[in-house]
Amino acid sequence: MRGAVETRDASLYGPGAVVLILALLTLARIAAAGHAGLTEDEAYYRLWALAPAAGYYDHPPMVAWWIAAGRWIAGDNALGVRLLGIWASLIGALALWRTAFLLSGSVTTAGRATLWLNATPMIGIGAVLMTPDAPSTFFWGLTLWAMVELSRSGRAGWWAAVGLFAGLGLVSKYTGLFLGAGLVLWLLACREGRRWLMTPWPWVACLVARARFMPGVVWNQAQDGV
Repeated sequence: MRGAVETRDASLYGPGAVVLILALLTLARIAAAGHAGLTEDEAYYRLWALAPAAGYYDHPPMVAWWIAAGRWIAGDNALGVRLLGIWASLIGALALWRTAFLLSGSVTTAGRATLWLNATPMIGIGAVLMTPDAPSTFFWGLTLWAMVELSRSGRAGWWAAVGLFAGLGLVSKYTGLFLGAGLVLWLLACREGRRWLMTPWPWVACLVARARFMPGVVWNQAQDGV
């Protein structure tokens, strides 16, 4: 009986099945995004996208940049506003599969993690809406993926990717600071992290993240910090 269950799980959560389900989900999201009217928040962020800038009074600018790019690709319509968020949910799911596989060594566990994430309201339904949460969740996931690649491979170059994705997460939503705090805690609390602190690489990551975030800081200072 256990062997039958494991075989069934391997079939349902295998790479081929996961890719097929993600493809169908992406097509369904594209169809829904093109037919559902914009929410008030999405319409507000669309106004930002009409004048892309390094910052805005309410949030960092990534959501406006994504909408501007989507409108350039698909036109000034509901699908254009939401397009990049939908593609990000697909790429983010693939990054999660890789992360879960590296941590568990099991394609079944990786597939289960990927599909269960897409079954949550935040991703399953929220992926159709374009809010700052879309790029924030995307870059948060990519940061964690890069950290796991770093941990498993020991290749210092992954620190640059960690800094890039973490910085882009801050450009998406200021709550990305909590992710940075978690990374600092890992560096201090774990033997592997403390070993990296003896090298320049975590500081390189900090510089990369700072370089991505600083234009928004400069913009806010130019607006008298409002």
